[in-house]
Amino acid sequence: MPTERNEAFGDVTFGVENTGAETCTVKGVKAVLPEGIFSAMAEMLLVYADFKFETGTPKHAFRFSRTAKECSVSLADKSKGEEWLTGGWTDSIEYWETLEELAELTEEVSE
Repeated sequence: MPTERNEAFGDVTFGVENTGAETCTVKGVKAVLPEGIFSAMAEMLLVYADFKFETGTPKHAFRFSRTAKECSVSLADKSKGEEWLTGGWTDSIEYWETLEELAELTEEVSE
C-alpha cells in the first residue's frame, strides 16, 4: 500500500495510506489501526493529561499510554501470541498537531 504521509516520534511511526488507512509502525512491525483512531487520540490528548487505552483489529492489538508527558505505544500481532513491541517519545504540542493533521488527511484521502 503506498503511503500518503508518515510521521515518526521516537521509534514509533504513524502514517496514512493512500486508501485512508491509519497505520502505526513499531520496530519494523506495521499495523493498520481502527478507523478514526488519530482523531480520537488527538481529542484525548486535549482533554486528559494522563490516560491509557487499548484497541485493535482482528490482526493486531494496539496500546497507547500518556503519563507525565511521556507517550508510549505497544503493538502485538495476534497471530504470534502476546509478543508486544513497544516504542516511546516525549510528548509535545507538535505530536498533537501532527495527529490532527493525520486525522484530516485520513478524511481527505477517504473521500
